[in-house]
Amino acid sequence: MVISFSTDGESQDWENWLATELSRRDVLYLRKIVVTFWALWYNRNMVYHNGTRPNVFIVLSFINAYISEIDSMESLSRDMQKTKETIWQPTDDDYVKVNFDACFNNFTNSSVSGTIIRNSERLIMATSTYPNSYVKDTTIVEARACIQALIFVEELGFQRIMVEGDSLTIINKVMATIEDESVTH
Repeated sequence: MVISFSTDGESQDWENWLATELSRRDVLYLRKIVVTFWALWYNRNMVYHNGTRPNVFIVLSFINAYISEIDSMESLSRDMQKTKETIWQPTDDDYVKVNFDACFNNFTNSSVSGTIIRNSERLIMATSTYPNSYVKDTTIVEARACIQALIFVEELGFQRIMVEGDSLTIINKVMATIEDESVTH
């Protein structure tokens, strides 16, 4: 790992020097600098508070491993993102569009659902978010998000609504006229 800084001998103000130096660098280089500063500060605190002496090779290994982990997570995140172009379509004048969605953390069995209500001019009429605990899978998460959206829109008094969500299973079950005995009902 190579990180180099040079001083011009003229700059007495280290904050300006650092800002100038960092503004000249690309994002990958800045990532190395930030992780290195963080690791050095952490090790400085370990020396100061615990009296431990860090091994230079261990610190360098940590920095390189952490940067590699960031790079791999960034690559994974980029691969997981769906490129989907969504075009908003207006409703009839007396309808509002209710859109719901949720995110799920399977490690904590928790989720957060959100609702946004827009009128025919695309103006936001209301929004809400709800934290949810003790959920086991994404179908339940989407079902809760849908129910919370419907309760929210009803509490606000909107009567003519169009519901949108990205879970076809949930939308089909809401629209069904036959009683459903599954776990999402």
